[in-house]
Amino acid sequence: MDQSPNCLNPKQEVLGFNLLCLLYLVCGAIMFHYLKYAQNPDGISYLAIARSYASGNWNDAVNAYWSPLLSWIIAPFSGLPFELLFVFKIINLFFGLLILVIAKNIFKHYGLLPRWTLLLLSFLALLLLRFVFDVNTPDLLSSALLLGFFHYW
Repeated sequence: MDQSPNCLNPKQEVLGFNLLCLLYLVCGAIMFHYLKYAQNPDGISYLAIARSYASGNWNDAVNAYWSPLLSWIIAPFSGLPFELLFVFKIINLFFGLLILVIAKNIFKHYGLLPRWTLLLLSFLALLLLRFVFDVNTPDLLSSALLLGFFHYW
């Protein structure tokens, strides 16, 4: 099969995606330095619930309003000597990376050209960085789970 000069070969595709993921993590580390204390009311509640789970205070932790999965993920880190808010942002950064990986596989499954895949993933990476540092909610976790379910089911 003859490749046109506009197509990426498999090695270039893998290298491009790996560079995109590395750039995503580097930009995330830079943004973390400046936005690590950005907080919203939802994030405060999720962190309080995580602390309640970690301390065994089930009466405060279990409620019908806030979903528990993200608090369960954050709770084991409450014994570490730094803010749970930092853990929250780092976990969201990695959920964003997981979304990039799943989206790449979805694009490949549906036959999108590698060049367009990298372009779309680049825009998606920018949006994900915004959601990692602007709001502290389980939206990235939910998105990763739903995209994974959509693709792998």
